[in-house]
Amino acid sequence: MKDLAVKREISPKSIIYYYISKIPRCMILMLIGLVIAFAFSIYSVNHVNSIFKFISEADLNVGLTSKFINIFLHNITVALIMIIGIV
Repeated sequence: MKDLAVKREISPKSIIYYYISKIPRCMILMLIGLVIAFAFSIYSVNHVNSIFKFISEADLNVGLTSKFINIFLHNITVALIMIIGIV
């Protein structure tokens, strides 16, 4: 029996039309994301004092460079493990 599949050529016009037809959906999703991000930013600005209440001034002034170096080395280690995992 013959193969009845219809082969359709893809023209540049149809490709452009396909992507242009997806623009409204992408814009709606982007606007929803922006509204959610704006709402979370307002929430976080209003509650920033309660979030960082446990940090005292002594923690901020003493040992800041050693904490930075520890965090930096930890992040480099994690990045190297991720790169090795890809290979």
